[in-house]
Amino acid sequence: MTNSNRLTAEQAAQISIPAHATDGEAVLIRATRPQDAETILDLYPEISTRSLYMRFLRVIDKPTLKQVQRYTNVDFDIHLGLVVLYGPEQKLCGAGRIIRTKPEESIGELSCMMIDKMQRKGLGRLLVATLIDQARAWGITEVVALVHPQNGPMLRLFKSLGYPCQIVWEEGDYMVSIDNRLPPDFELNPPYQKTPASA
Repeated sequence: MTNSNRLTAEQAAQISIPAHATDGEAVLIRATRPQDAETILDLYPEISTRSLYMRFLRVIDKPTLKQVQRYTNVDFDIHLGLVVLYGPEQKLCGAGRIIRTKPEESIGELSCMMIDKMQRKGLGRLLVATLIDQARAWGITEVVALVHPQNGPMLRLFKSLGYPCQIVWEEGDYMVSIDNRLPPDFELNPPYQKTPASA
């Protein structure tokens, strides 16, 4: 993809993609906005200690509004942020992002979070798949993610997305690397690559 065909920061900030959860409810995945900060802050009581640990790989306290604003005041040149809105009330129930160190960088790191009661509805899969797909248009050819060894659902999700996927044990956690040069292909995509210490 040439630079002229890439998703620009202005276009990324306008991402809005309708979808459906596995229970049939309407879902909207859209770009993160500054006004999402207070809503995201209010979600923290709905997220278990375990889920927070799986996301941040350490125990954390409830963040301040200023800390959350670091994730919602998005520079779409280097930070592709999306949120998940569920049902007719469009309840914000999850958020994710892919970040890169500079606008021309082709490797991006993915992270995401979903409140506990909205898990197992396919929303995490929708969010991750949309992030990776939009990141390809944004110029990201490799997506990486650090995953806790006890976070089996996330490891299985990455393996199931239809991309070449390498999972390597790295200093106490798994480093996932997804080849994002082409759209997913569930028929031709080779099995994820294994190293002696792979998942």
